[in-house]
Amino acid sequence: MNYNLLFVEMQRSVYLREYYPQTKKEYRNFPTRTWLIDSVLKVLQDKSLIYPKNFNFVVGLSTGGRGAAILGLDYPSYFKAAASLSGDFDPTLQKNDNLMVFSLGPYDKNRKLWEGSDNISRRAKEMKTPIYIGHGQIDKTCPIIQSISFVNELKKQNPNLIVKSNFPKNMGHDYKYWDSEVDSIIAFFNQFK
Repeated sequence: MNYNLLFVEMQRSVYLREYYPQTKKEYRNFPTRTWLIDSVLKVLQDKSLIYPKNFNFVVGLSTGGRGAAILGLDYPSYFKAAASLSGDFDPTLQKNDNLMVFSLGPYDKNRKLWEGSDNISRRAKEMKTPIYIGHGQIDKTCPIIQSISFVNELKKQNPNLIVKSNFPKNMGHDYKYWDSEVDSIIAFFNQFK
């Protein structure tokens, strides 16, 4: 299909722009989205392997779904479209999520961080990159309200943005679901080639 694939291991990253004094020490070892752009995308660009404003797409699942969305949000010059499966976009919807607590500190003491630039849903108006959002309705790891809420915010704050969503009834947070979305994501991306 003439796609070149690049897989980047982000470990337990929640794709923050930077780490904060509140970030748990061991979490500061995980890559940030700034690192991903500066140490991966810009290096590949310098080696003429990837080009801004070319046919680059970003896909992520689970926390990587969050990463795909925020990369599309922050770097629209790199990505023609994004796809997010089973992602989380508004950490305030899950104030006890340890990944976010360990990255931003407890919500009650760090509201500005939880509601700030790393809260993708609150920045929906800024999104320029077309996005495919999928989430299984029986996901017990990341509640579907994350994706439903984000889709609603995008449509409300950014009505001209191309947003496609799919929320299958009998799917969870696993590769059975994620594998089932491959053809739909490719069809979505092919609109922009």
